[in-house]
Amino acid sequence: MKTPSRTLPETASDTDAPGHRRGPQERTPAIAPKAAPKTANDNQPSHGEPAIDTPQLRAALRLFARYGFGSAAYAAHQAERCFWQGNSDGQRWWTELARILDRKLMTQWDMPADG
Repeated sequence: MKTPSRTLPETASDTDAPGHRRGPQERTPAIAPKAAPKTANDNQPSHGEPAIDTPQLRAALRLFARYGFGSAAYAAHQAERCFWQGNSDGQRWWTELARILDRKLMTQWDMPADG
């Protein structure tokens, strides 16, 4: 008696059997992994733009690390204090820090720009 020749597996369990090798017609195509999208906020200078790294930004980040979400209010308070002391350089410094930390707060602040 002749055994029938086998061409393709008829059930899924035949393909999962140990020792079963997939033929060329059964192979799935290789899928290349997608490249990770470029981040929107990479803060890298491009096309001749200057790097975003100023002493004020560094100071604002240190201030935020120390005071958290209240850091802008703290900086605004320090700017007001400098204003009343007549320290215009200090007022400009603290005003810029407060503006970096919370622009909306500083648009509501009615203190003059220079002391």
